[in-house]
Amino acid sequence: ATATATATSTATTPALTAISATMKTATSLFTSSSNPTTKKEKQYAQTRHNMQEQIHLVGNEHISFTHARARLLRGHTSRVNAVKPLGHWASRVVSASRDKTVRVWSVAQSSGNDRYQVETGAMLLDYTGHTRSVLDVVCEGEEMVASMDVGSLQFWSPITGTLDREVIVDERGGLASCMVKMKGPHMLAIGHGVDSITLVDARSQKLANRWRVMASHHHSVADRGYVRSMCMSCDENMLFVGSSVGVVCEVDARMGFIVREWVPSIEEDVITLFSPSPSILLSCSDRKCQTHVLDPSSPPRSRPMLLSTGDYTMTDFALVDKSTVVGVNGGNKLYVMETPTPTADDFHCSLMRPVHFRGIQPTCITAACDDAVMVLGCDSGTLRILPPFVL
Repeated sequence: ATATATATSTATTPALTAISATMKTATSLFTSSSNPTTKKEKQYAQTRHNMQEQIHLVGNEHISFTHARARLLRGHTSRVNAVKPLGHWASRVVSASRDKTVRVWSVAQSSGNDRYQVETGAMLLDYTGHTRSVLDVVCEGEEMVASMDVGSLQFWSPITGTLDREVIVDERGGLASCMVKMKGPHMLAIGHGVDSITLVDARSQKLANRWRVMASHHHSVADRGYVRSMCMSCDENMLFVGSSVGVVCEVDARMGFIVREWVPSIEEDVITLFSPSPSILLSCSDRKCQTHVLDPSSPPRSRPMLLSTGDYTMTDFALVDKSTVVGVNGGNKLYVMETPTPTADDFHCSLMRPVHFRGIQPTCITAACDDAVMVLGCDSGTLRILPPFVL
């Protein structure tokens, strides 16, 4: 009840304007007392609490996470490794967990006019076909989900939960480590504990090709390391691959040849890669976060990403409202930054500590409902729905 107005919307609707006015009135009535005592103060305090539960937004309205209430979704019994939106169903997400299950959730319902009302969350399906920890999940439209553990890729229906096909994806003894959806129709790329990636055609559900993505001029396989992380470029024309020895490779996503490679961190796992814009790549190792400016005519320029709390790394990123990057690293906070520009010298992250965010420890993040809400996967196995909040 002590929240103060910090930002205003640039395009608020009449309904949101009325709600904001009510909340400001409620604030002015009891800010002088942290414990409302009169009947009118208590009534306005309850009104403000109800408004915090109801306000939602999409489009170009201002986004603020500071006073959002994270809603709890229970179901998994161990760490959530990945959470992704389910195809074009903007209000549904899929989560993959260390407990060997994949679950489908409804996080919001449409309220008309392309707006969504946040729900408490409902689990729609529990897929239990895996026998090992599920590392990643990719949604191929609304009728097919591909979930991956260290040795297999399973295609199944998010509506019925029935398994369609299982593909063995371990390559030369190298266990699968990461997965991304390619630009090409129905194509998935799977990284292994070796120096190559495997392409799987999701339409035929068969192995399609294998690319060696670590340069061959290294003296041995051990020097090249293995594939640790991957991401597609913002325009989906390039595939970025991070290795266990600190090398980042830029690979042509159509032909599979290496365009260039560089070493942003010496002999450290590149555990996270994210491309928020065509000219920017974010990379994180166990002890360093960096921003790389990509120019086709010159080598990549690396800059440190400054974290205000002394944290060293990020475990996942999401792009919100097409211009804001939100990162998580397992701590009880969010890091928010505007998409860096190629001309910037340093890139700073703003620290956000949402109300009621203690003990959540998010490890993965995604945007849902047309960027109206964030969905966080947590180390405890829970999911949290975090709606942006208008003040």
